[in-house]
Amino acid sequence: MSNIDDSISEIKAARRKLITKVAKVALVSLLIIAFAALLYFLILTFSSSFNRDSAVVDNAVELSEGIEHSSAEANENGENQALTANPAINPAERAAIQQQLSETRQRLQQARQNQALEAWRPEQLTRLDNALESAYTLYTAADYSATRNALLNIDTQLQQLNTDFETAYTSVYQQALAAFSAGEISRARLLDREALRINPRFTPALNLQPRLDVYEEVQALWLQSNAARAENNLERESELLTALLALDSAHAQGYERAQVVQFELIERAFLEALNTAVLALDNGDLDAATAALSEAVEAGGERVEVADLRARIASERAERELAQIEQQLALFQELDEWPTVAMVASNALQKYPAHTASDQALTQATAITQSQAQLQRYIERPQRLSDLAVLRNAEEAIANAVRYQSLSAKLAAAVTELNEQIEVANEPVPIILSSDNRTFVRVLGEGNVGIHSEYTFSLKPGTYQFEGRREGYRSKIITVVVEQAAAPIRVTLICDERV
Repeated sequence: MSNIDDSISEIKAARRKLITKVAKVALVSLLIIAFAALLYFLILTFSSSFNRDSAVVDNAVELSEGIEHSSAEANENGENQALTANPAINPAERAAIQQQLSETRQRLQQARQNQALEAWRPEQLTRLDNALESAYTLYTAADYSATRNALLNIDTQLQQLNTDFETAYTSVYQQALAAFSAGEISRARLLDREALRINPRFTPALNLQPRLDVYEEVQALWLQSNAARAENNLERESELLTALLALDSAHAQGYERAQVVQFELIERAFLEALNTAVLALDNGDLDAATAALSEAVEAGGERVEVADLRARIASERAERELAQIEQQLALFQELDEWPTVAMVASNALQKYPAHTASDQALTQATAITQSQAQLQRYIERPQRLSDLAVLRNAEEAIANAVRYQSLSAKLAAAVTELNEQIEVANEPVPIILSSDNRTFVRVLGEGNVGIHSEYTFSLKPGTYQFEGRREGYRSKIITVVVEQAAAPIRVTLICDERV
């Protein structure tokens, strides 16, 4: 059974007890009256028989019992009539009304919990409570239509009460706020206190109260800040506005002016730092210019002016670094330290790929160091020059090195030393020619030897072709390798094959 049904059962039980109690009181009263009447009748008719008196008493008792039975029966019939007034009640409708009763009771309880509302209109809440009790009575009597109307009326009145309550303190607060804005502080204080009297928890009124408390002090700070503004003393104005907003953070004029002052201070700090950076750059102090530029960025952030000045500083720093690089390249070139020149140029090109001087220096250094190393390999093993192929390669290496020997004294010395070794390796080798004194011999590309039976002459190391001719005989060509290690070289050439 629901809570509402329990409540209804309790109400019915209480009504039965009350009706029973009333019936008993009535019965006792009737008995007393009947007994008195009986005594009076006995006195007047003392002569009547005892049997007659007994009959009267029995009739009185029966009468009293009939009255009590009739009263109880009437009470029972009344209750049954109330419960059966509408025998066709829909259970769903009954449940819906029960839900409405529960929700209305909950809303009234919540309204009671609002102490400010209860203190504002306690009599209206009492009337609504009584109306709810009446609605329960109507529900008990199974008058569901009247119950619904009663609940609707209660909800409407409760909603209107809440609306009136909210309007009461908000309208007073709006008047207080308007008075505060107009500088009518005394009136604003009275109105704000009235709003808080109606609703002590109304946040806007609570927030306005401390602003009203410090109004005079805030006004003094505002006037001082205006004087500082007139003197163009932004730092002092900023201090005063900071103190003002610490007291009244909702001060609109103070907040707006503080924003403007803060912007102007930032701009001033930015421009001062930027100007310092420009002067330092013009004076050639790149470190000071960079530090001042960092201060400008910290004050005003990244801007076009910052980017332009940073580019100028970077360009100036690059020019200085490239000038130092070129000085280093020139110094090591002069010292004939071409491996170091190559290292400096390579490092420079990693940072400045388009640096022409470093590119040219690297090209020269690479060629010189490679030529130096190549010549040095021949110089360290001069015996290899006896090999004609090695000798020719050595001569080619010298031809390549000659292009750069003017740039490197060490390379020029290596060229000279290797040339000397080549001259030694190129000293003529004795050639002993044996023939038949009829064959004409010549060395192709070198000259004629003539007709001899044996002839000695000299040729530089190399590979030569000897040709023999004789009238009526087939010509012969032989290849002769001339090496120092094979000296003297013996060659036999005879044309002995007839045509």
